Amino acid sequence: MRAIAEFVMRGRPQAIGVCLVSAALPPIHWLCTAVVSLVVLRKGIGEGAFILMWACLPLSVFFVLNGDVTPLIALFGTVALAYILRTTVSWEMTLGAAVVISVIGSLIFEITAADLIAQLVDSYLNFLTEIQSQATDSRDISSAVAIPTHAEARSILFGYIAMGFAVSMVAFL
Repeated sequence: MRAIAEFVMRGRPQAIGVCLVSAALPPIHWLCTAVVSLVVLRKGIGEGAFILMWACLPLSVFFVLNGDVTPLIALFGTVALAYILRTTVSWEMTLGAAVVISVIGSLIFEITAADLIAQLVDSYLNFLTEIQSQATDSRDISSAVAIPTHAEARSILFGYIAMGFAVSMVAFL
């Protein structure tokens, strides 16, 4: 990672190139996010915004083709955290902001991926039902699982999504 950071810090073309290549490859979207955050931390929001603009191009195409907005949420959230860390020089403020930004990100995810969320909730409830039926088949009443309602399962899922956004954004930072 250090070699990539040194390469990116050589100049704007190198940072844009790494962002474009990593954003175009789904397994390594996170590298683009880390590069833009590094530029914001080291050179400021002006230079970071320029790199961010280029990083958004392939991620926007990915969103249009796949309907997955999570790379864009992670990118913008991590850049916001980098800016907060640069201006406040406080991890406490940055981690507090990570909670708020992750909640906003999960709400955006809810709006843009309603069908996917419904599928995830149904899969989760089916999984719990299967576990419960296996527990009752083996007559082990102590390991029976209480099945939440659809609304409770949706709430649980959003908690996990928000937590995942927060952890990933801090890790990318």
